[in-house]
Amino acid sequence: MQRLHKYHGAKAPWVLAAWTETWLSEAFAPWPLESSAASIDCPLLVLHGAEDQYGSRLHPELFARLATARQRCLILENCHHVPHLEAMEVVLDAVDQHLRIDNA
Repeated sequence: MQRLHKYHGAKAPWVLAAWTETWLSEAFAPWPLESSAASIDCPLLVLHGAEDQYGSRLHPELFARLATARQRCLILENCHHVPHLEAMEVVLDAVDQHLRIDNA
């Protein structure tokens, strides 16, 4: 809870409850992650911290692998759950390259 409190303050318990209740609910059980990923038909840039303490690198790798359009999956070493804050220059460079390719 301390890690969540760092970013969410007094709302940390609510954030945790909302997240776990949503993902563990019966409504999400049949969610077809594979078909959702396969329906992505626009250029995709997937960024994920290698040391993300809240998410698995399997999800970004799956989305990148199944996307039907051009994609790039960038797993950022020495980075946790907030790449845009922890590796800002790397993220900005990746986004810049991604947008330049699409606009070339």
